[in-house]
Amino acid sequence: MMAMNLKTIKTKWGEEQLLIETDRYIIKKLFIKPTRNTPQGFHMRKSKSIYILQGTLYLDFSREQGESNIRKVFEGESWHLIPKTTYRFCAPAERGVALLEISTSDLKTKIGLGGENAKI
Repeated sequence: MMAMNLKTIKTKWGEEQLLIETDRYIIKKLFIKPTRNTPQGFHMRKSKSIYILQGTLYLDFSREQGESNIRKVFEGESWHLIPKTTYRFCAPAERGVALLEISTSDLKTKIGLGGENAKI
């Protein structure tokens, strides 16, 4: 067994903390500030699941260009994002959102699509 050094990255939308990284999977804890959202992203190969620790997440996702599906994911719920899904995580105005993000180990495969300040 090995102790891991936690790495926290501050962002405009909140922060992410890398909890565990192996050659097979990654676990991160994200906190999204009220009214903020992550940049829109897309992965060719990475599979990702989320679990909401606190608050309600607005998940904006699509499989087709120009499509937008907004789903509320409540505290205690989980959601799975398959590869080739465009997505963005958004927090409502009332309070921020804390979530766990569990994904296959492919940190450098995200294609950033911008939209960090878009309103949901």
